[in-house]
Amino acid sequence: MEIMISLLLIVLIWLLMSVYLIVTLYIVINVVKCVKALFTTMPRRGYKQRFVSKLSLNIRTFLPKRRFIQLIIVMALINIGLYGMSRNSWIDNEEALHVKAKHYLVAGDVLSRQLEVVYAIIHPDSYKIRPLVWLLQGIYALGEQYLPSDDSEKAMWYYRFFIYPYASKDILPYSNLAVKEYFRPYMPHFLGHIFVEFPPLGPMFFYDNGIQNDKLVDKDYREPQIRFLTKSFEILEELSTKPIHDPNMYRAYLQAYPGFAFFYSLKQGYYYNGFQNRQALYKEPWFVEQDRKQLAWYLDFEKKFTDEKVQKLYGKRLAKNKVLLYCALLSMTEDFIEITHINHTFSCEGEPMQTYVRVRNLLVGENANKAPLLRSSKYKELRQLNASQKEKGGVLFELSNQEIDTLYFSYISGYGGMYKHIGTKVCNYSIYGNSHDGADNITYVEKNAEKFVANRYQEFLEKINKTTKTGEKQ
Repeated sequence: MEIMISLLLIVLIWLLMSVYLIVTLYIVINVVKCVKALFTTMPRRGYKQRFVSKLSLNIRTFLPKRRFIQLIIVMALINIGLYGMSRNSWIDNEEALHVKAKHYLVAGDVLSRQLEVVYAIIHPDSYKIRPLVWLLQGIYALGEQYLPSDDSEKAMWYYRFFIYPYASKDILPYSNLAVKEYFRPYMPHFLGHIFVEFPPLGPMFFYDNGIQNDKLVDKDYREPQIRFLTKSFEILEELSTKPIHDPNMYRAYLQAYPGFAFFYSLKQGYYYNGFQNRQALYKEPWFVEQDRKQLAWYLDFEKKFTDEKVQKLYGKRLAKNKVLLYCALLSMTEDFIEITHINHTFSCEGEPMQTYVRVRNLLVGENANKAPLLRSSKYKELRQLNASQKEKGGVLFELSNQEIDTLYFSYISGYGGMYKHIGTKVCNYSIYGNSHDGADNITYVEKNAEKFVANRYQEFLEKINKTTKTGEKQ
């Protein structure tokens, strides 16, 4: 029975994706021809007829029978191929468990893989693909009911279908967009999700994540994003606390978890209904508890990197997965360094500070004049120097040039400089990685001090200022 339903779903997916492709091609090609016709059709008698003649409005002219059959066959072969690969991965092997559920979920896998191609050019929230996403949600609902509640495989499938499309692009769902100041008297709020479908119009009239002023937002501004983050945390918690008994799905979990941890830890600031502001959430007990859980989960997952089987599974992506998890750990420890100052419980010997020092040093390795090479974009020499350090080298410098630049600035030389300053000047730890320990960084802390520190931290900042000024005089 499940096999028949699965095959019927594949046929439905094949037909829907074929129709979607034909309609998309029809619209895109005619829009391009329309723009071209505007510039090439002279305004004289018979203008309308000549203009229309340059388009392909007749579906039979646009897609002759032979091409239609060819397209349908190609789409059928794509779906058959994806079904075969997915079935081979999840059903037709000796290790497969929960096969009844997988007959449905394999069909969802076929659809989600095709949607990933669509997501490359269209936002996952787009109305243009809502029917396909609704179908995927229905397929997931059919399959997940046959998965046991004490197994996190259903969470893994949810992640693959509904969270990964955002995580892979480092984006969130659309907010309930805010009308820009000038257009507020004339532009209804509800038009936001319609206008955002048209790239030139959406950013012209509405704010999404680019909001800079909390006064411009309504109380439900981030409601879709908060709902998504809340569900994402539930999935992360299931993956972190429940086992996965299917060996193939467990391997998929190992490959997905570091990226998921990186994505979620980075996006937590969007729980705040306004301009992204993690510090505004530090006094919220639920946020602190989430951070506490994540820190424990990520430290527990870090132990898996020493397993030879896991190392073999990751292969060349071992360094990338380490870096992603380490960055998630840095986000958690940075939160707790500030939270413990608010709560007057900061300790240099506390787990957050010690973990921050250890993980940051694992990322960048010992200094050895790496900063000048990085500033000069001499990546080849940088990698050679890092490799020569062996176990004293930093895992970050095994990544691509762009990844090194982005992550180094985000976690080491940017705002991360404040945490290095605390670790080196206050706690006397050896912390590697170039950061701007000068007055600019302290000025940033002073400007933002009232937002995330208690009175005791004012004395702490004065100590940092004193240390910095002494260093500058020297």
